[in-house]
Amino acid sequence: MKNPKAKGSSFEREVAKKISLVLSDGKHDDWVWRTASSGGRFTQKSKTGTPNKHYAGDIAPVDSRAEEYLTNIVIECKHYKSVDIIRWMLDGGGEICKWVDTLKETLNHIDNAHIGFLVIKENRKQPFVIGVQKDTYGVENDDKIHMNDFFYIMTFKNFLSYLKDVKNIGSARIEYNSIVCNIKITFDNTERLNA
Repeated sequence: MKNPKAKGSSFEREVAKKISLVLSDGKHDDWVWRTASSGGRFTQKSKTGTPNKHYAGDIAPVDSRAEEYLTNIVIECKHYKSVDIIRWMLDGGGEICKWVDTLKETLNHIDNAHIGFLVIKENRKQPFVIGVQKDTYGVENDDKIHMNDFFYIMTFKNFLSYLKDVKNIGSARIEYNSIVCNIKITFDNTERLNA
């Protein structure tokens, strides 16, 4: 039986290598890597009021050629025995809800981070990705309205295609990603997007 911490670290390395290969057109598997303490250093720095974007998330650029593409993106990885995505989709509960909340909190602490991705793998299943945006608010009748209570769900393969598109167009915007997203989830309903 594999140690859960070792399983998570191994998954983070696997994700980092695949992202590196996408950004380097298959030439390098070391452009991004696990952050120091797998994001723990960012958490500690945030508690002292000095968050550093270079330590946010589980995966970060270690090569300047990758940094230009991942500047406003935070990537978290989770590898668990089982993940209850249905519970999260239906009532917003479970571990995924906690992970999404933590990711959004991280995004809100970093000025130039706009998009966060949770790369989630359940034992013996293909990984999937949940994309979230930084909290934004609009004003309607002098009231603050939360503008982005929705999430994008995609396969890991489609996520890698998204990163390749980010590399090619030079801008990361989750709205652009409607081509590779399979489902858009709102708190009120679930709707299929054109895939």
